[in-house]
Amino acid sequence: MAHGKGRLGLVAVFTGMVLLGVSPSSWAVGAKIQIDETRSLEISAVFLTSFTAQEDGPASGDSYSKDFEVDDTVVFLKGQLTEDLGIQLGVDRGLGGNDDLRVMDAFLHYKLAEALRFRAGRMLLPVDRNNLAGPFLNTTYRFPLFASRYPNTFIGRDDGAALWGLLGKGLVKYQVGALEGRDGGSNDDDNLAYAGRITVNLLDPDRTYYTGTTYYGKKRILTFGIAGMVQNDGAGTRGNPGDFTGWTPTSSTRTAWALGWLPWRAPTTTMIAVGLRRT
Repeated sequence: MAHGKGRLGLVAVFTGMVLLGVSPSSWAVGAKIQIDETRSLEISAVFLTSFTAQEDGPASGDSYSKDFEVDDTVVFLKGQLTEDLGIQLGVDRGLGGNDDLRVMDAFLHYKLAEALRFRAGRMLLPVDRNNLAGPFLNTTYRFPLFASRYPNTFIGRDDGAALWGLLGKGLVKYQVGALEGRDGGSNDDDNLAYAGRITVNLLDPDRTYYTGTTYYGKKRILTFGIAGMVQNDGAGTRGNPGDFTGWTPTSSTRTAWALGWLPWRAPTTTMIAVGLRRT
């Protein structure tokens, strides 16, 4: 008998108690404890949940299986210590099929100027656009596999330090970092990995460290970027080590169109990414 499988995914984002906005795939509510004019504390939770029905899935073999699953849960703690200094902690359970509690994010960030900002700890690699969108800002339910092909601790994160900033009122965004990369194995000398990305925003800029794969029509996006990473002894085996070099050029455009008989504007997104990895 032919087999079929259907999956319905729901992305829900909770950041407290006040409704912030709704999109076709996400819901957000939020609350923040404001200590004084500059200091604040915010706690949030994000989860991915799904329903799966598979033909002939049960042990009986003659009906559909019906399963609800919580595929991922993340709890974030964000603190603003001064106007320019903050911290973020994220604990994950379930992403990548791992049910253990893991530290996903743990970093401090400091803004010296619009063109010079610093962060250190465990964070997203400053590489391709999908990786900087992460699993919750992508429009796909499943995190794209090619987004984490660079050496990382897990789900596109690594331990290290990074500088980034906006130049020309957001026309150019740069991101560079020194990270652990491959630890052990071929890397007996404990060489660091060096990664970076530069983006040119021809329309509305992405003003944060992260990127989104869509803004649901709220921004007009036309960007061109290139990202890369290098690490001595970052590939191969202990007996036959090799250097790692990877790079990814990307372009992305986001526009919105409207039909006269519809009361809303529908977003369209196009992204092109190619990559080369040498080991």
